[in-house]
Amino acid sequence: MRSAYRAFTLIELLVVIAIIAILAAILFPVFAQAREKARQTVCLSNMKQLGTAVHMYAQDYDETLPLDGHTTHRASWVFALEPYLRNRQVYRCPSDRSTNWFPLPPGVVGRARHTSYGTNMWMAPKPADDPTSETTGYTTLASIRAPARTIYCAEMLENLTEDHFHPPWWRENPDFTFEPPGTGLAHRRHQGGANYFFCDGHAKWYRFEQTWTEDGRIDLYDPRRED
Repeated sequence: MRSAYRAFTLIELLVVIAIIAILAAILFPVFAQAREKARQTVCLSNMKQLGTAVHMYAQDYDETLPLDGHTTHRASWVFALEPYLRNRQVYRCPSDRSTNWFPLPPGVVGRARHTSYGTNMWMAPKPADDPTSETTGYTTLASIRAPARTIYCAEMLENLTEDHFHPPWWRENPDFTFEPPGTGLAHRRHQGGANYFFCDGHAKWYRFEQTWTEDGRIDLYDPRRED
């Protein structure tokens, strides 16, 4: 008795394979974008938790903001906020591919990375006995004119070990060293933009050009501005 089923011809098999390949080419980028969107959401949640921790710290210290690496390493905000956080994973963006995380693997030398995020150097203390200090002294919430419009923390480039970045240096001026705008920031990490949290504690995704422009029209890092 002859079988009621027939085998695929080579041409039919090739057509099926081609269709599968086309569908895969269409769907894989969609899946990749969905995964990145999920990582972006986790990162934004990290930022919100850090923003809340900063405000809890400020409430305990007379509205004074935590310090950064311009002071001693152990005084860094990274360690100062630990009592206000339940999980140290909030310091790490899931899209951050750094290879020098603390603790460093055996045989690896150099400084370790403790966080994916860095604070705005505008908020670092200005020592009274050092008028040439590169820091600027906006260390309290009361000294910031528009907390909801002033970025406190941003995403840092992979493998950097600093806990802060330098927006006062992005424009040439007589007081500070000049460096290219956005130096140190991973401002394209999430679909052409990055997450930030502000001095009032809220967090949001922005493209870098929405946070700072060369002509000074936009500068969400400068605590002296009200617009």
